[in-house]
Amino acid sequence: MLRSVLHTRTRVCVAALIVAGALTTGGGSVANADTGLTPALPGSAATLPASIQGSPVAASTLGVVIPPRPPAGTDLTRLSSSELDHYGLPQPPPLGSPQYSAWYKAMKSLKSFIDPQFATTNLSHGPAPTSPSVSPGTPSHAGGNGGGCTDDYLYSVNWAGYQNLSCQAGNRFFKQAQAEWTIPTAYTPPDQGNRYSSMWSGLGSGSGEQLLQTGIELATYWSGGVSYYNVYPWWQSYPGTPENKITNFSVHIHDDMFASVEDNGNGTFYYYLNDNTTGKGTGWILKSYGCNCTQAETILERDTVNGSLAKMTRIDPVNFVNDAAKYDTNQWNWMGDIPHQVISMWTSLPPGTGQDLVDTYPISGGNFTATRTQNQ
Repeated sequence: MLRSVLHTRTRVCVAALIVAGALTTGGGSVANADTGLTPALPGSAATLPASIQGSPVAASTLGVVIPPRPPAGTDLTRLSSSELDHYGLPQPPPLGSPQYSAWYKAMKSLKSFIDPQFATTNLSHGPAPTSPSVSPGTPSHAGGNGGGCTDDYLYSVNWAGYQNLSCQAGNRFFKQAQAEWTIPTAYTPPDQGNRYSSMWSGLGSGSGEQLLQTGIELATYWSGGVSYYNVYPWWQSYPGTPENKITNFSVHIHDDMFASVEDNGNGTFYYYLNDNTTGKGTGWILKSYGCNCTQAETILERDTVNGSLAKMTRIDPVNFVNDAAKYDTNQWNWMGDIPHQVISMWTSLPPGTGQDLVDTYPISGGNFTATRTQNQ
């Protein structure tokens, strides 16, 4: 259910638990004092499940071009629009606008630019059927390719967050989306199955047009009686490709991430990810995909694995900040300041046939929180 910000629960994340909190089949555990959950341990390549190991794939096979990188010491915030395009960097919101600060922060933090290497996994991040509000004005939950322009709230089985729709904004298309969030702690699940979740920024609906996304995957799994997590960056062009894992860009729990997807015209899309904590960034250009993108999104997702919805990772609340979208008029806005739909998640549809899975809290400008419940 949609809840007031006044009722937001604070969760205390004790850093020591990350290294002390393995749950084994034969022993005890160290649990989070607030939630009663035990943080999973960081996994290694040797323990990864097949679903996220990935098969290496060349950038050219995916229709991707890796742009040249700027010379060392370049002040990226002073590059021209054409220079940013040349180096595969995202275009900034106007200087002095509220949305400019997140872009500026990412460009100033960048110390190491990585040429991405890709591996195709068994995961996918597409849209899903939705159900509109139970009654007029009733806060409910949204996502995917269902619902109409008059629905402020929809239910979804795999999306939680916010989306802007062109049909709510005079049929203007979206040209760029950006978002920032901190990677949350992942917890040991109540069963020994694999769990998957992702956080991303994107353009398009995936229904009659492309859905172009980039973000972070956070999975938990069991090996040798111990619960582990694996976290990595990815991108997708749905329905053209499954998830493409970026194998040479390491990210970590509690890193501050910035993501941008940009329609640069002429069938080219610029993807960019920045780890503001480590100062690493990566970008690539997808060729030959056209999209009059009718949506812009910031999403916490329950992933699809081998064609079926998976159980969702137990995680701390995800605080999305500086979520913004650019119209085809080049006007930037906070997602919450233009017509939008709130997106929350249930285990099944219609609502009431399953369990509340993710609560999405009210957006303020470009900031909101998506909270994973302890159901499922």
